[in-house]
Amino acid sequence: MDTTPLVRPGHQTVAIAAVELAERLHHLFPKAVVKPSEPYEDEDICLTVYGPWEGEELDRIRRQIYALEFEVYDKYAVEAMVKALPLSFLPGSGSSP
Repeated sequence: MDTTPLVRPGHQTVAIAAVELAERLHHLFPKAVVKPSEPYEDEDICLTVYGPWEGEELDRIRRQIYALEFEVYDKYAVEAMVKALPLSFLPGSGSSP
């Protein structure tokens, strides 16, 4: 019988942090769409949040997300990169630039 663990040490922490981060994003921004994104440098979690915001509101959202990334790091020692973009950038929305 193969006794290889299903989850390697450290990966479970990343998974838990990813779920908590996604849940927090859905709670903070209920009208947003959260999608995984391509890995960026050495981040453990990479997400993109598309929402109904533009201009100054988008800047405010980005600051909230930046603070959330630090909360995740402080709690789990996991690095997250979350990009916030307007819904018009959502692939398949038909109005991508």
